[in-house]
Amino acid sequence: MININNMFCTEIKKELCNWKLYFSIAVYILLCFYVRSDYGKGGALRAIDNMLALSNTITLISILAAFPTACTFSEDWENGYYKFIVSRSSQVQYIITKILVCAISTFCVSFVSFSIFGLIEYALTGSGTDVVNEGLMFYDLVNSRYNILYIFIRSGLLSLVLALFSEYGLMGSAIMPNKFVAIAFPLISSIILREISFRINYGGISIHKIESASMKTPGQYIIAFVTLVVLALIANVIFSYFVKRRIRCEIN
Repeated sequence: MININNMFCTEIKKELCNWKLYFSIAVYILLCFYVRSDYGKGGALRAIDNMLALSNTITLISILAAFPTACTFSEDWENGYYKFIVSRSSQVQYIITKILVCAISTFCVSFVSFSIFGLIEYALTGSGTDVVNEGLMFYDLVNSRYNILYIFIRSGLLSLVLALFSEYGLMGSAIMPNKFVAIAFPLISSIILREISFRINYGGISIHKIESASMKTPGQYIIAFVTLVVLALIANVIFSYFVKRRIRCEIN
């Protein structure tokens, strides 16, 4: 029997040997520089704020960040690899591993890529001024000598959102085991979830506000994190249901 730790480590090793991972990181960074070229001068932190204020930028990079892992279930289904894993472990372990690896991989791709872009931009153009409005949570940080940390904070927030979108890509691949569907679902979900969260606007929080880091208090960031977790759980429950159903039908 394969326990969940061994299965998780095996999946991570597979991802580290996957050309899609490095392709996504390279294209992600290049895309950031391409988008950044539209904003002229003003410093790295100003450029980051302007880029992430536009949902179109995030829609594009959501596909790149999810590219390495969103298709994993559809690929397992096509080549029958899931039968080997499930026969030596369990459906629950297989599902949990897929969910964790998809989220972690997407987060890491985005965090590493955007951080590299931000650091290079910071080294070339400096930090910039008048980035964060007074009253927002990171105002003091941006105006301090440690403002480079703002790059990692924005990378982290963005990566959490993109990890959420990739979970919906995984969900889509379970509903319809097709690589094109798996790639399209992060894009579709980014549009739909952004609109839903904007209309609900619980606690003054929306996905766009998380992406743009335009919240004022730690409490709002806690609500934002809980919002992302709840939305991810919805995708994970649907993914689990369809995977179990497909495996059950396959066995029968």
